[in-house]
Amino acid sequence: MNISKRINRSEFFKNVLTLATGNVVGQAIGLLMTLVLARIYTSEDFGSFGLVMAISSGIAIIISFRYELAIMRPKEDADAYKVLILALFICTAISLVSLIVISFIVITNSHIPKWYLLVPFMSLAIGIFQIFNNWANRQKKYKRIAASRIIASSVNSTTSIGFGLLNFGGFGLFLGNFVGQVISSLNLISISTLIKNIKAIK
Repeated sequence: MNISKRINRSEFFKNVLTLATGNVVGQAIGLLMTLVLARIYTSEDFGSFGLVMAISSGIAIIISFRYELAIMRPKEDADAYKVLILALFICTAISLVSLIVISFIVITNSHIPKWYLLVPFMSLAIGIFQIFNNWANRQKKYKRIAASRIIASSVNSTTSIGFGLLNFGGFGLFLGNFVGQVISSLNLISISTLIKNIKAIK
C-alpha cells in the first residue's frame, strides 16, 4: 500500500514538475524576447496590440461557455469527446457572432484599423487552445502541454520579430501571437486519439 502511494506521489510530482518547467521556460523565452521586441516596436504598437488582445481575451473567456472545463468530468473518453465537440461548436458560433459585431464597428468607424477585424479569429484560436489543453490534460499528455507552452512563446517571439523587421507595426505583434497560438494548439491535438474516440461514438 505504501509502495503504491509512493509511486502515485512520485508520478504526481513528476507531472507537476513537467508542467511547471514548460511554463517557466515559456515565460523565460517571452521575457528575453521582449527586450528585443522593445527595440523593434514603438509604444504605440504595444498599446494597439494590448487593446486588441484585451478584447480577444475578453471574448475568449466566454467563447465556449466554459464547456472546456467539463471535458475533465465524464468517466468515458467517448463522452468527454462529445463535450469537446460541443465546446468547439459553441466556440465557432460565438466567433462568428463576434465577427459580425466587430465588422460593423470597424466599418462604421474609419479611425479603427482594419486589422481589428481579426480579433474574433484570435478569440477562436485562444478558445480552441483552451479546449484541447483540457483534452490533453484529461489524456495526461503533460509533456505535450508543457511543450505547447514553449512552442507558443518561441513561435510568438520569433514571428513577432520577423514581422517587426518588416515594419508591420502593432499588426505584427498580433500576427506573431496568433501564429504562436495556432501552432501550439496543433501540437496539443492528437489525431490518433481523436479518431479513436470518433469510432467509439459510432
